[in-house]
Amino acid sequence: MAENSEEESTVNTSYWSERTISFRLSDNDAQLVESALMKSQAVMSFSYAYFSIFSDTLQDQLIITSTNPDIKKEIEDQLRNEIKKEDSTLQILMVMADAIPVKIDPANQAKHIQSIDINEKVPAKFPLLSVHCFDFSGQLRDDLYAKKIEIKATSINGATIQVFHTFKKSQPDQASKFIRFLYAVRFDKPYYYRVKEISEDGEVETSEWVERKSWTENINITSPPEKIIHKKQVEIEE
Repeated sequence: MAENSEEESTVNTSYWSERTISFRLSDNDAQLVESALMKSQAVMSFSYAYFSIFSDTLQDQLIITSTNPDIKKEIEDQLRNEIKKEDSTLQILMVMADAIPVKIDPANQAKHIQSIDINEKVPAKFPLLSVHCFDFSGQLRDDLYAKKIEIKATSINGATIQVFHTFKKSQPDQASKFIRFLYAVRFDKPYYYRVKEISEDGEVETSEWVERKSWTENINITSPPEKIIHKKQVEIEE
């Protein structure tokens, strides 16, 4: 999964400045990946796509600006083809998509490849929970502005520790998040989570606390089918 760099990071000067890509692998899979990297047998690529909201308009109002003439022509041709369609209406249009190969040279990039024993570096009592919310990435809830998850657990000294994260409509690509506890908690006790739904009107709906005894299961707070809400389409009669 991909997630933002920390908000306090000095290199995080804009929304797209830095991302952290995480692969959760089993012990055996991690050894296979390491072996493939060292033998130059790993094949990886970074794929991307640019989308834009497009509406049909007059062709003489279409202005494309680009320093690359090939890209300019490709985009212009694609948009003009959309204009010619009789059913062209407001829609999300993919402007460009491609993939970039990610090549790793272990001999010259040794400092960037590290094998870390998690059991030695991160004490087992500092859990890392994986939370998923596809309401915004899947455009399932047009009525929601944000969705916040709160998680509480019991610390070593018996106190309650809480962490939280908010998924936002303005950041639909962030559908997953690793939530870390900054303090040690007891694994022999369950943890609890609840969800707060913040509507476009500012109303807040809070769920009941859900108990979880397993610390390894993913948490999925995506809305169930019965709560999916789309904006009603307005029909205009001529």
